[in-house]
Amino acid sequence: MPTVDELAATIDWIYGDGENAPLNDYKKKMDAFKLIGEPVKARHYYYGELDVYYAQWDKVSSVIKDKLGVIDHLTDEQKETINKKHTSTENMIAAVKADKASKQLYENPAYTLDQIIAAIESCKRETENIFNLPPPPKVEKPEAGSSEKKAEEAPADAEMKDEQPKEEAK
Repeated sequence: MPTVDELAATIDWIYGDGENAPLNDYKKKMDAFKLIGEPVKARHYYYGELDVYYAQWDKVSSVIKDKLGVIDHLTDEQKETINKKHTSTENMIAAVKADKASKQLYENPAYTLDQIIAAIESCKRETENIFNLPPPPKVEKPEAGSSEKKAEEAPADAEMKDEQPKEEAK
């Protein structure tokens, strides 16, 4: 890995002799500089943006917990699916926090912002899909004695059906 002195020498060359150097030499120096600079820039962006995604997760998690307490038509299976997805994403965010705490800013993180964003969005989307399902239709319980009424009504209907063909025959 190049040292800070080597990076400084490359920068000095780019702005000094590099201005009049052949294109191939200039490209080689720039590529070498980018090999070091791009990962540094990516790490800086990653560590600088993590708090934004932690806050985003806190909001999503809060909404999920609130809806679980309010929406009463969810089945046990739906609740279990939501809880599993929530717990899985929560564990991932905890692992990201632990990874950040265990590393220096110059060390590469174990996760990417894209992975974090995808996990939060997936959890949000999948739980919202379940929350937005319509409640199941209510099944009315028959009243006591209603089966007797239906039994009494059935013969009357049968008699009417018998009468209609007779009238048409006349």
